[in-house]
Amino acid sequence: MPISQEDLRLFQTQMSSDTPTLPASVLSTVLQGSRFQDIARNAPPRPDAKPGPYMTALPREEEAQFQDWVKQNKIPWQESPTADYDMRGFWQAQQVGDPLAKRSTTNLHFPDTYKTPYHKTFSNESIYATPDAPRWKGNKLMSIDGKVLVDEG
Repeated sequence: MPISQEDLRLFQTQMSSDTPTLPASVLSTVLQGSRFQDIARNAPPRPDAKPGPYMTALPREEEAQFQDWVKQNKIPWQESPTADYDMRGFWQAQQVGDPLAKRSTTNLHFPDTYKTPYHKTFSNESIYATPDAPRWKGNKLMSIDGKVLVDEG
């Protein structure tokens, strides 16, 4: 059954609200086996993110190569449904020579391109961001209404 925009809005409101109208235990029970089950699986964890999933799936052979790359290069990454970086996406882009798939040579920082909505500095530079996601202005991450969210200066 297709999910309506109203159902999606209602679900996102419930999941992101600081004061949900239903207790979490009740909401969880209601959502299990309901029309919201598909939404919960792919719902963005924040309103400025596209729906998930936020992990690139690799064919078996590439997955083995990716795992070797992680080990050989001591990549700071762990498998998690709420991972803050799509390391497989970065690796896959790097394999085909994507110029955005490069680490900083000064601090080995990965680009924002593959940050997931779970990252504390998620920005509009991510492939998972909507146009209203925060943007970098120098070393400051700014909301679309001009508030400083993070100052790395």
